[in-house]
Amino acid sequence: MPRLDADQVRLLLDVLGKTQDEELTCDEVLPFLAVVVEHEMAGEPLPEALAMVEHHLSICPECVEELNAIRDAIKAIDAE
Repeated sequence: MPRLDADQVRLLLDVLGKTQDEELTCDEVLPFLAVVVEHEMAGEPLPEALAMVEHHLSICPECVEELNAIRDAIKAIDAE
């Protein structure tokens, strides 16, 4: 089994420190990513109802990658 380097250990501890008793899965978060982008574009804060989505995004690079893909797609459409 490969050993983790110091940066990987720090990242793992950071994520573990941010975990909550109840967490959303990626599958539960993905349908709300467009809503997150809509609020960003309008300059509005996310409603409290999306706090768990926002939290998930703070610890999940895969969902952030999906969020960025949606942002990029919207920017491309707006540029046309």
